[in-house]
Amino acid sequence: MSYILKIRYLLLVGWLISALSGVILLEPSPAKAFNPHNLISDAEFLDWQTLDADGVQSFLNTKGGTRLRNFREGGRSAAQIIAGAARANGVNPFVILATIQKEESLIESNTNFDYRVRWAMGYGICDGCDANDPDLQKYAGFTKQVYDGTWQLKHNYNLAAGRSDYRVGNTMVIDGTAVHFDTRATAALYRYTPHLHGNENFVRFYNQYKTYRPPLTYDARLIAQVPRANVTVRPGQRIMMLAIYRNTGTAIWRKTGANPMYLGNWAPQDRGSIFTGGGNVRWEMIQSAVGRNRVGTFKIYFTAPTEPGVYVEKFRPVMEGVTWLGPEVTYTFNVSGSPVSSKGALIKGTPATKSSPMTVNQKKALLQ
Repeated sequence: MSYILKIRYLLLVGWLISALSGVILLEPSPAKAFNPHNLISDAEFLDWQTLDADGVQSFLNTKGGTRLRNFREGGRSAAQIIAGAARANGVNPFVILATIQKEESLIESNTNFDYRVRWAMGYGICDGCDANDPDLQKYAGFTKQVYDGTWQLKHNYNLAAGRSDYRVGNTMVIDGTAVHFDTRATAALYRYTPHLHGNENFVRFYNQYKTYRPPLTYDARLIAQVPRANVTVRPGQRIMMLAIYRNTGTAIWRKTGANPMYLGNWAPQDRGSIFTGGGNVRWEMIQSAVGRNRVGTFKIYFTAPTEPGVYVEKFRPVMEGVTWLGPEVTYTFNVSGSPVSSKGALIKGTPATKSSPMTVNQKKALLQ
C-alpha cells in the first residue's frame, strides 16, 4: 500500500470510529418499563382541564390522522366533541385521545376511516362482534362513542372505590398475570379493557401524548367598564375606574413576574396623558393570576385636569415584553364645574415604557 493510500486508509478508519462513537453517544435511553399495576395516577385521570377544544385541535394538527382533525359531526369538530366529553365526565382529554388511538388508531392514521370513526373508542363492540349487527347500531357514531366511552371510564373509576372486582387495592389475574390495582384509574382502565397488551398500548400512547402543550396565544375580550364610557367630573376631581377583560387566549395573565399583565395607555401606544401629568402609565391588574376564560380587572386612578373641556382616554391590555392584545377601552371625560382642591398626586399608577416597567418598590412608592 502506498504512503498516500495508507494515510487515506487511516483517515477513513479514524472517521468511522468517530462516527460510530457519535452513534453510541446519541443512543436513546431505554423506555420506562411498563408497570401493569399502576397505569396512571388518579390525579392525572381526572385532570379534565388539561386541554380545551382549541388545545385538542392543536394536538390533532400535529398528528397523522388528518381526517379526524377535519372531522365534524352534528355541527361540532372532533376536537370539540372530545373536549366536551372530557368536561362533561371529568376525565383527562389525553386519556380519551390515548383510548381512541389504542382502539382504532384514528389519532395517527387515516386507514379504513369511515368504519373506525364509527367505533372510535371500541365502546359496546367486541373484537369478534359484527359491526353490522342491528343491536349494536345504538353504540355507533363518533359522538356516541366518545361521550359514552368516556362516561364508562368515569363510571369504572367510581366503581373502583366500592365493591367491584375492579377496585383499588384488589388483585386479579389478567392474561395469566396477577395484577394489583394500585390506583382507581388503573382499575377503571382494566375494567374497560381487561387485557395486558391493550393497556400497555394505552400507557405508551398516553405517555407520548400527555407532554404536549399547545402554543401560547394572547387575546382578550372587553367585558365591562366602570363607570360607563361618558363621565362628567370637576376639575381636580379624583377618579377611579375599572376595566374588566376576559382572558380568551391560552397564556396565563400574571400580576407580577417576567411578563406582567397591565392596562396601558393607547391610541397612540404608550402615549402621555394630561390625566397623568403628561406621563405614560401602566395600570395594574387586581388578580394575581388569570387563566383562560377567566376575568381580570384593571384599576385606573386619575385626577381630572384643571382646564375644563372634553377629554378622550383610551387603554388596552398589554403583556409586558410580549404583546398588546384585545380591544381598547375608551372613556370620555367632560371636565366642568367648580374645581376640587387636592393635595394628592396627579396619578396613582405605574409609569413605564414598553420594555422596562418600574420595579415593585417604585410601584409601591407611587401607590402610597
